[in-house]
Amino acid sequence: MVPVAVLIGGGVAIFASTGAFGSDAFGGPSSTAELSGGLAGLLLGLAMLPVAVYTVWRACIAAVLGEPATVGGILQEVARSYWRLWLLTIGYGLLTLLAVLLFFTCLLIPLSLWLLVKWSLVVPAWFVERRRLGVALSRSWDLTKDNWWRLFGILLLFYVLETAISGGLSSFGIATAVVPRDWVGTVTVVQVIFQIGFSAVLAPLYPLVLTLLYFDLRVRHEHLDLEMLAREVGQAARPWELPPPPGMETSFS
Repeated sequence: MVPVAVLIGGGVAIFASTGAFGSDAFGGPSSTAELSGGLAGLLLGLAMLPVAVYTVWRACIAAVLGEPATVGGILQEVARSYWRLWLLTIGYGLLTLLAVLLFFTCLLIPLSLWLLVKWSLVVPAWFVERRRLGVALSRSWDLTKDNWWRLFGILLLFYVLETAISGGLSSFGIATAVVPRDWVGTVTVVQVIFQIGFSAVLAPLYPLVLTLLYFDLRVRHEHLDLEMLAREVGQAARPWELPPPPGMETSFS
C-alpha cells in the first residue's frame, strides 16, 4: 500500500497547493514547493502503480496454491514483469473502463455486467498461465462459459459485503463536519491515513475471491485437480507448467 499512499499523498498535495481545500485549512497560501512536491509524489506513485496493484494478486495466488512465498520474493517476481504489467494495466484497464461506461448509459447495463463478469478472471489467468493479455481474455471468456449467473451472484454478494464493511470502517469521516475549523487539516490527514489502512485490510479480498473462482472453474472444466495430483506423484509442478487442455494448443498459441 506504500505506492498507493504516495499516489494519494501527491494528489492531495497538488490540490492543496492550488488552494482547492482553502488556504485556512492547510496553513497558508499555495506555493511552488508544495506543487512540485505533490507532482513528484504523483509521478512516483504512478510509476509504482503496477507493483502496488499486482503484488497483491501474486500474493493471493501464492496463498491459494500454498506456495512458500516471501514479501521480497513476490516483489522481485512482480518487478521482473514490470513492463508487461504496464501493458496489462493499460489494456485491461481500458476494457474495464469501457464496460463501466456502458453501465452508465442505463440502456446497456446488462451488456456492461455481462462483460465485467466474462472478463473477471483475466488477471489470475494472466499470472498463472503466463500468457499474453489477449489470451488471458480468451481464457477468462471460456472459463466463465455456462457459469455466468453463478459468478455474477458470488461477485454481487461480495461487492455488497465489501461495500458495507468499507462504509462502516470509514464512517468516522463525518468528524470533519463537527471539528473546529483550525483542526480540519489535521483531521483530514488522519482520515486519509486511516482510509489507506482500511484499504490495505480490504485489498486482498477481491483478488482472493477471483483467484479461488479461477481455480474452481479450472477444476470444473479441465479437471485441474486430477492433473496436479498426477504430476505430484511423479514430480513437483506448478499449475502453469501443466499442458493446456486438449484443443487449446492451437487456439492460444
